[in-house]
Parts: sequence; C-alpha cells; structure tokens
Amino acid sequence: MHIMRLVAIAIFMFGIAYLAVAFDIEVSATYATIGPRFFPVAIGIGMVLSGVWLFATPKQVLEADSEQMIALDWPRFGGLLAIMIGYITLLQPLGYIITTTMLMLGGSQLLGERQHLRRDAIVAVLLAVVTGFVFARLLGITLPEGLIGW
Repeated sequence: MHIMRLVAIAIFMFGIAYLAVAFDIEVSATYATIGPRFFPVAIGIGMVLSGVWLFATPKQVLEADSEQMIALDWPRFGGLLAIMIGYITLLQPLGYIITTTMLMLGGSQLLGERQHLRRDAIVAVLLAVVTGFVFARLLGITLPEGLIGW
C-alpha cells in the first residue's frame, strides 16, 4: 500500500476519534445555535473528509531526485509539535489570549523570517485579541480566561 494511503487512513481514523470526543462535549439548554461542540465537530468532519479525499485521490509516483519531492524538515516539524503541545497544556492555566499569542508568535518565528519578531508579535497579539473577541463576545463561546479575562 502506498505511504499516502496509510497517511490518509491515519487522518481518517484520527478524525473519527476526534469526532467521538467532540460529540461527548456537554451542551446545556442555554446555548443557542452555536454551542461549545460546534467547532470541534466541524474540525473532526474536516479531518474525516480530508482522509477520504486523500485516500481517493490518484497518486503521482515521484522520483527520489525529482524537483517535486520535498524532504520533511524534522526540526521544524518537531518545533511545531512542541508549540501545539504547549498550547494544549497551557490553554487553561494561562488563558486563550496569552496562549494563542504564544502559538501565533512561535509558529510565525519557526516558519518565517526571524528578523521580523516585532511585527510577528504585534500580529500575534492582534489575532489573539480579535479572535478572542469574536468567539467570546459575538458568538458567545466561553474561552479559558486564565491570567487575562474579558
């Protein structure tokens, strides 16, 4: 079996497991149209559909020395994995604004040009505050307050 099909199966299975956990999120009767399980369920459905699409898409066999063959950058992959684990771990104690800022800043520094730290920090703070405002105030979704509450 082609390696991409194995990846597709793994994405599909992870999506199914993610959906099972997402549907276990309790929803009280006070929630309107968008409750606490809306986005987790949407993400799970996206993962399942991505796995199906990746499995069904015809694969082009690439030569090992082809221009299209790109080696995985393991240090960056590991760094992104560490950032995501840190985000999950620190979200409750530090809150949405601080951890989302750290996620955005860390990801942009890891994937982009490191000489733009000030710009990346400003964008990270703005994105965290704006998305936090949209989720908390406009959509009524409860976010972890942590050290900085609304």
